[in-house]
Amino acid sequence: CQKPRLQVLPIIGPIDFTATQDTIYHKLKPFSLTNQLGENYTLDSLKGKIHVAEFFFSRCPGVCPIMKKKMKMITERFNNEPGFKIVSFTVDPYHDTVENLKRYSDSLGINADQWSLLTGESFELQAIASESYLQANVRDTLSLNHSQSFVLIDKDFQIRGLYDGTDSLSVSMLIEDIELLLNN
Repeated sequence: CQKPRLQVLPIIGPIDFTATQDTIYHKLKPFSLTNQLGENYTLDSLKGKIHVAEFFFSRCPGVCPIMKKKMKMITERFNNEPGFKIVSFTVDPYHDTVENLKRYSDSLGINADQWSLLTGESFELQAIASESYLQANVRDTLSLNHSQSFVLIDKDFQIRGLYDGTDSLSVSMLIEDIELLLNN
């Protein structure tokens, strides 16, 4: 028996309070990186959009190919949805140059309007992983270690869910949660 899904998703991450005890939820911090087309890509590029983020590297022989298959399922489901984007941050910026990300993107048949592969300076990618997306195992070094999480972010840049990017049931729940956010 499967338990019913929530109709409202939690907001994930540390919270703070103002002097009047208003709740301040965790939000993504601004960033500026480069996508697979060589274009500047910032947090503002995602303004007003729901997005799923992941951390990967193009030469990954382990979980990344599985995660890419699952992410392709998500892109096919939301292919014509203008309010939805995917961002993949490399943990190997030394190899994953714009040119290599473009080749990788082309090999996967990625629609760059919907799915951006991002690279930049190692220190900035580390900060994005740990401080914004709360992916602790990418924090100390980008030593080609990364989580297998897909992170769901709402239009207000708040984390609404973490999902195992290698597990079909978890990805199905992610798809349901994307639909929930798109319809609210």
